[in-house]
Amino acid sequence: MFLVAAVVISLALANACGGDGGDGPWKGKTESGTDLTVELWVPATDAGVAPFEAFRKATGAPEVLYGKVTAKNSGSAPDNGRFITLTGKDGDALGDNATEVNFVCGQISRWLAVVLTQSVELNIQPATLQQGACKGTTLGPTIAAGESAVYYVALEADGEPEFERVFAGVPNELKR
Repeated sequence: MFLVAAVVISLALANACGGDGGDGPWKGKTESGTDLTVELWVPATDAGVAPFEAFRKATGAPEVLYGKVTAKNSGSAPDNGRFITLTGKDGDALGDNATEVNFVCGQISRWLAVVLTQSVELNIQPATLQQGACKGTTLGPTIAAGESAVYYVALEADGEPEFERVFAGVPNELKR
């Protein structure tokens, strides 16, 4: 009886805390065969997002959640990084209740737009991020055939969103 009560309480707490109540990365493939591993959510102190988080804080933009995507392209042609879509049980990635988690590099201009007082440093940081970690694009990386890439996605949110299913882009469902 005690074990059953403990399991019920644990499940209730997991579901009350947002997200899908599970642990571990989401894995799957793109339509062109690139293997994806998605970690929702990584701390803002993660080395890959720390420079973005420092810039976001400097601009005063709202808090975000960061996700880490590891892509391994075993195919014979280049592939593109995918944004992440979170859905409910229905899996409707195009529906009104779907949540898009976009490339962190695409957030830079949004964060800069909320700055009330411009400074030289705030004008230099976006260019540094774009040319460094973003490699000049806001649309996600191109992953060459036979290569791997790690990139980050971000979601402006006060807390973890409710979701049950995860997609890379729209058509590619990921599983635990």
